[in-house]
Amino acid sequence: MLVCLKTCPNWLQETYPANKRDAENVPMPYGANKAKPASYILQAKVAFQFAARYGSNKQINKALLKIDSSQRWTADGINQQLTGLNTVKYIECDNERNKWWKGDKAHQTAEEYAANLSAFYDGHKGILGKDIGIKTADPDMQVVMAGLAKTDVNYVKGMIEWCRINRGYKADGSINLCFDVINFHLYDNDHLDHHDQATQGIAPEQSEAAEVASQFALLSNQYHLPVWVTEAG
Repeated sequence: MLVCLKTCPNWLQETYPANKRDAENVPMPYGANKAKPASYILQAKVAFQFAARYGSNKQINKALLKIDSSQRWTADGINQQLTGLNTVKYIECDNERNKWWKGDKAHQTAEEYAANLSAFYDGHKGILGKDIGIKTADPDMQVVMAGLAKTDVNYVKGMIEWCRINRGYKADGSINLCFDVINFHLYDNDHLDHHDQATQGIAPEQSEAAEVASQFALLSNQYHLPVWVTEAG
């Protein structure tokens, strides 16, 4: 099971001007700096709570858990503090963050999305707090980067470079990445490039699918990360 944590809740959308509210906006309050991991702390707090409950780690400080324990209607079951249910192994941080068709409010550059992921992954290496990020709650849960709308291997390379500069290196000399799985989307159609509207689908062997897959496979081998395709057609 791959869980995709995506879309802005109404209370977050309401921080935006009325004409800029959209469920697919960048997951941060209006006016925050898209380039800073701290801008994504609210989403990363949700990530911690989710991983604490549905991940594999039972040794979590219960004082950090936040649940709604109110009874919503007669005979409604009361939510309980639970940890380590061990039901989710993979989680995707949002979806198609390089979308271009909704403008700046919904688009992130490679560097901006890497900053987002760094908060989501482990609270930007723990800097943001004790209840921030997936790995803070469950080191074994695997974080999958959002599937790319514009299938460009250079976007992932940009994310990796951001990690090199802002997260540094691990003890083994590898870059301290903030994602465990590379992910992209690819639809086989007659578009001239990814910004043009397609009019019909085409057979995969007549598209750029094989070339794109080869590029991502090379990146996978270089950084020892699996590559997933979570949307195709």
